Amino acid sequence: MTDQDARVSPCIGVCRMDEQDRYCIGCLRSREEIGAWPGLDVQARRALKQTLMQRRARLERTATQTGVSTAWSD
Repeated sequence: MTDQDARVSPCIGVCRMDEQDRYCIGCLRSREEIGAWPGLDVQARRALKQTLMQRRARLERTATQTGVSTAWSD
């Protein structure tokens, strides 16, 4: 991931919090992660984006294994 990629917000404009998992259903960030984004340096943003990719994979795996539809697997 380039520095430019790391600077771009993960927000996709689908801003609604899933009350069960406590993540935005669009970008998978917590309220704390959303609030912290503007103050993060490039390295921290890159790390958060990596966390978000891992979080999405984990949530999708769990949904597939349990057969439960979630905001992340819809």
